[in-house]
Amino acid sequence: MAYIMDLIKQNILNIIKNSTRITSIIQTIGLISSENLMLTGGSLRNVIWNFQHYYREEYELEDCDIIFYNTSNLSKVYEETIKNKLEYLNPDINWSVKNQARMHIRNGHNPYKGIYDALTAFPETCSAVAIDKNWNIISPYGLDDLINLIVKPTPFCIENEIEVYHRRIKKKNWLDKWADLEVKRNTAHNSYYNGFGQLA
Repeated sequence: MAYIMDLIKQNILNIIKNSTRITSIIQTIGLISSENLMLTGGSLRNVIWNFQHYYREEYELEDCDIIFYNTSNLSKVYEETIKNKLEYLNPDINWSVKNQARMHIRNGHNPYKGIYDALTAFPETCSAVAIDKNWNIISPYGLDDLINLIVKPTPFCIENEIEVYHRRIKKKNWLDKWADLEVKRNTAHNSYYNGFGQLA
C-alpha cells in the first residue's frame, strides 16, 4: 500500500514539476522567507485535471491560492503585505493569500491547529492538497482522488456542511469542463452529478 501511495505521489510531482506555471509559483513563494507559503486548491488541482484530460496547461487557471499558518498576526493587512510581495516578484500570477489561522472565523469552524487541520475542512478531498517551496505535499485525505479524477466531499464536509459541497458542484460546473471526472453526491451513495449539476 505504501508503495502504491509513493507511486501516486511521484506521479503527481512529475506532473506539477513539468508545469511551467506551477514551477514559477513554487519558485516565487520560496523567496518569501517570513512564512512557509503553500500552493493549494484549484490552482494545484486543475493542473492535474488538465494533464489527465490532455488540455493545455493554462486551462481554467485563474487565481493562485496560497495559504500559510501564523497565529501571531491574524490581520488581513498582513495577508495583503505578503500578496503585494508576491505580485512584485511575479506580476503574471493572480495571487490570493490566506492565513489559515484566521480562516475558521470566515468559515464558521473551530480554530484550525495548523495547515493539515485546515485542509481537512476543505469541501472536496481532491482540493485538500497543498505543496510548499520544497515540493513537500500535505494531503490529509491522500492523493488517490486527485489523480483518479474523483470529486467527493471530505468527511468534515459530510458531517458538518454537506450543502456547501452541493452548492460548489452546481456553481463550478466542473463536469462541463472536465468530462472524465466522477463527481459523487456523497460517500454514502453511488450516485453522481451529471454535467448539469443534477443527480444522474
